[in-house]
Amino acid sequence: IKNTPGFSTYYEAWACPTDLEEIKKALVELSEEYFKKNPHIKTFGLKTEKVDSGIKIKSNDVNVEGGSAVWKYFSSIGNELSVNLDNPDLKIHIKIKKDKTFLFTEVEKAVGGLPVGTAGRAVALFSGGIDSPVAAFLAMKRGLEITAVHFHSVPQTSKQSIEKVKELIGELKKYQHKIKLYLIPIIPIQKDIVHNAERKFSIVLQRRAFLKLADMVGTKEKKESPAFITGDSLGQVASQTLENMVAVSQVLEGRGRIILRPLIAYDKKEIMDLAKKIGTLKISEKPHDDACSLFVPKNPETRANLEQVLAEEEKLNPDLLDEALAQAEIFEV
Repeated sequence: IKNTPGFSTYYEAWACPTDLEEIKKALVELSEEYFKKNPHIKTFGLKTEKVDSGIKIKSNDVNVEGGSAVWKYFSSIGNELSVNLDNPDLKIHIKIKKDKTFLFTEVEKAVGGLPVGTAGRAVALFSGGIDSPVAAFLAMKRGLEITAVHFHSVPQTSKQSIEKVKELIGELKKYQHKIKLYLIPIIPIQKDIVHNAERKFSIVLQRRAFLKLADMVGTKEKKESPAFITGDSLGQVASQTLENMVAVSQVLEGRGRIILRPLIAYDKKEIMDLAKKIGTLKISEKPHDDACSLFVPKNPETRANLEQVLAEEEKLNPDLLDEALAQAEIFEV
């Protein structure tokens, strides 16, 4: 429950019939069990809520008589607790329903958000770094069911990034029960960009190719995915300036698609804190050969002009995209 998007809180509760004497009895039993584990408590308080309508029992009667029963129990064992309704050591919540009443102490925080799949489907681009799994998590938390895509340059690079992404997906499956992962080889596409286009546009052209491939993956799935998740954070690296993001996003113009960038306004520390919280930071920090950095130019364009980018892209072989997707390895975690 803790890691299931859609739940905001959860708690372990005692249940008893909705009857004042039964509630008092259950309160004493719960207090006795709690005291065994927490013998140094000095204060207690009750909070009663009627969940259903038409219940004859009054909340105030439960608070007064139930509180009295709890106080008498602690007095009988030589521990006269005082009442503190604001911040007690022992706070007992009472939820009264028609058929049953639930009593509990600790309220645990869950992940919140919306159930996975209720907001639609999306393709999440994974690099193996810190940002992309955090972006994917935030998308899942808002109800998106993701398909993961990783672009690699094996054998020009080692298989480290592939193993890392598989491990990251394994960690994220606690939020989404099944995740399909596409591993797509991109060396021919990278070489085509390096040999045939102006070098300073290499990163922007490469990211446009990634987005086109992600779109093809989304179309290939049983239900088309109209959204794409990236780990972009504004101004964090050369490819993530506003101008370059506009040049990349143009790939989807008029296609009824959208790029979602959950981390757009996050700084690196905020992203790392969230990565640590969801369990992906240590995995992401493992060293790996980055496919994106394999053919990085010495002076990459940081403020790409869209017309120039499109002119350079005309020099490239579009068939290489189909060939790359045809060679993709597909796993279901």
